[in-house]
Amino acid sequence: MPSRIHSVTQAWITGLLSNDERFTPFVELSLDASQMDLSQFGLKSYQTFVFILTASALMMMMMI
Repeated sequence: MPSRIHSVTQAWITGLLSNDERFTPFVELSLDASQMDLSQFGLKSYQTFVFILTASALMMMMMI
């Protein structure tokens, strides 16, 4: 699991590069949902959860 310093540094660099039209920075997010009860969202498996998150991220990228 990345440290808080790693996360802040990544966000800072992304912000800097976002202000320059020559660059399109991408960031990687990680989420540990292994301790979550996915049934509260109507999901039966972790793979379904990952698929929904991935599809949502792709749709957001297409809107940019």
